[in-house]
Amino acid sequence: MRIHLLLIASLVAIWCTAQVSITTAVELTGPTEEQGIEGVSAPLSATAAMTVEGALLGTAHWASVTASNGFIRLTQPHLPTVLREGILLRFLVPGNLHGPLQIVYAADTLPLVKPDGTLPALGQLRTGTVAEVVRGDGRWVLLGASIRGCPQGSLPVNNLVCIETTTSPSPTPYISAVDICDLKGGKLCTWDEWYQACILLGNQMTNLFNSWEWVDDTANHDNHGVQVGLGDCENQRSLALTSSGGNSVARCCHHPR
Repeated sequence: MRIHLLLIASLVAIWCTAQVSITTAVELTGPTEEQGIEGVSAPLSATAAMTVEGALLGTAHWASVTASNGFIRLTQPHLPTVLREGILLRFLVPGNLHGPLQIVYAADTLPLVKPDGTLPALGQLRTGTVAEVVRGDGRWVLLGASIRGCPQGSLPVNNLVCIETTTSPSPTPYISAVDICDLKGGKLCTWDEWYQACILLGNQMTNLFNSWEWVDDTANHDNHGVQVGLGDCENQRSLALTSSGGNSVARCCHHPR
């Protein structure tokens, strides 16, 4: 009897401290309402058993993440390396991200877009926030990306327009300035938007009056663009849009989301 008790105690100790691999069917006996397996821990691999608690808490959906140069790399030890359509993953955003982004999972690299197919805008993937993405139709779709108010780094000019508090880091041609704002999910400010912001928010806008800034407005001459802001809010000029010159900084405007 003592030997049997020691054997049972040893088996219990092993069961409590070791990983157990079962290669055959498990048959449960006793009343149906009492049948079950207790003490199963969180899964450690893609083929491990998933508990109801683990599924409800999203264990299989929480991914580790790194991001650099437009690539978001996700790893999830509880899921297979090849993901099916419709799989949902969550991760903690490691930095302020926007524009063209690719999600890398194992050997799979797919673009990240919003539900309407457009690129994530400035302020929709912010450092320390939780992002949810779902795989479908050969891409990852960012869920719940809408935010209220102006994106970070911008101020409300009125109920319809937000403007960035600082300019682009270096002078660029007009078309490049337009592209930069588009990749942020915004646009180049019009003359009246910029002027209203200058009058109302000038003391909160950095680098104001230090150099010419591009605005999206018509000029009095063909192939010319409009620049504003050198010296004061009312100063403006038109400049030929040539490949050899015409560089300037710019601030982007956004519609509140």
